[in-house]
Amino acid sequence: MAIAVLASFLALGFSRPTASASQFLAIGVGSWAAIAVARQGWPPLVGTLLRYGLLARLPVTVVILLGILGDWRTHYDTPPPGLPELGVFARWLAIGVIPQLTLWMAITVVLGQLVALSVAALGRKIRQPAEA
Repeated sequence: MAIAVLASFLALGFSRPTASASQFLAIGVGSWAAIAVARQGWPPLVGTLLRYGLLARLPVTVVILLGILGDWRTHYDTPPPGLPELGVFARWLAIGVIPQLTLWMAITVVLGQLVALSVAALGRKIRQPAEA
């Protein structure tokens, strides 16, 4: 269900003008709605994945800011096609903070939970004795 929520909001978000408030709102709300849905399935795991996601994503937001300030011209500071010219802070929000703390957090949590549930199911199947 979380994947369906995320996919629906992403479709809506990416149908909106690039870097528009409506695009950021759809992707942001959809990402956190998907996390809320995923939390219903395995709350302790989602809590762990959220902590992991923040620890992984916050440093990336700093690297993106450094890339923008240093004009590295790498994937860390290069805006996507169609992004209007923005100042340093607005560009950092648009290509660093917002995507890392919404979309990438949802991907971390939703896909992390999917993998964990698959491994747990596989582990149960392996431990169960074969039917005679």
